[in-house]
Amino acid sequence: MRYLSMFLAVLLAGCVTAPERLSPEEVASLTLADRFERHAFFHDTQTGGEEHTLWRWKSDPVLGSVSVEMIEPLLPYEPTLEAVIADINAATGLHIDAGASPNLLLLTGHQSDLRATARRLGNPSPPSYLDCSVSVYGSLPVLTGAVIYIRDDIDPVTVRNCFAQEITQAMGLTADLDGAGDTVMDSYSTLDRLTETDKRLLSILYDPRLRPGMTRQEAMPIVRQIIAARGW
Repeated sequence: MRYLSMFLAVLLAGCVTAPERLSPEEVASLTLADRFERHAFFHDTQTGGEEHTLWRWKSDPVLGSVSVEMIEPLLPYEPTLEAVIADINAATGLHIDAGASPNLLLLTGHQSDLRATARRLGNPSPPSYLDCSVSVYGSLPVLTGAVIYIRDDIDPVTVRNCFAQEITQAMGLTADLDGAGDTVMDSYSTLDRLTETDKRLLSILYDPRLRPGMTRQEAMPIVRQIIAARGW
C-alpha cells in the first residue's frame, strides 16, 4: 500500500493461548484510572510491555480490506462487526464506516498468507501463536491506520471476540488486562460486544481534555478528573 512505507508500524498482541493472568484479588484492587493507565500507556507484555505516550485517531477510520479473498470469509460475522463498530463510534465520537481508501483493514486467511500480506504492507508479521492481532501505524502519537489479522482456522466464538478486541485496541488502548473478565481486552475473554468498562475506557481516551502525545504523568491527573466528573 502506498502510504504504509511512510509510517511507523507497531504490532500489538492479540488473543493468545495462555498469557499471565491476574488473580481476582488483583483485578478487584484496580480502579478505572488504574485500568486506563495500563491499557492506554503500555504495550502488552508479549510485545515487550514498553511504555508509550497517549495514542488515538484524529480522523474517522475507514473500514475495508486488501482483497475480496481476505474479507469474504468474514461476511457471516457482519452483524457482530456492525454492533462492535456502533459501540466504538458511540464511545469515542468517531464515525467508523466502510469506504474507498480504507485505513482500518480486516484480513483473514491462513497464517502463512497473513504473514505474506503483512510483509507486502510493510508491517510486522502477526505472531504464529496468536489467533488474531492488530498492527497500528501513524505519525505517532496520531493513529492513521490499523491492520487486523484474523486466522481462518479458529472457531466462530473466537472470530467474534477478535472483532471486539482488536478493533477496540486499534483505537489506542494497546494493552490487555488478562483475567479481568469484564473487558474484551482480555486474552481469556470470549465476549463479542464491548462492556460498560470498555466503553468508559474509550470515552476517556477520546475526551477532548486529553491530547495525543501526552505522557502518562501528564495525562493521569486529567484522567482522574474526567472519571470523577462523570461519577465513575
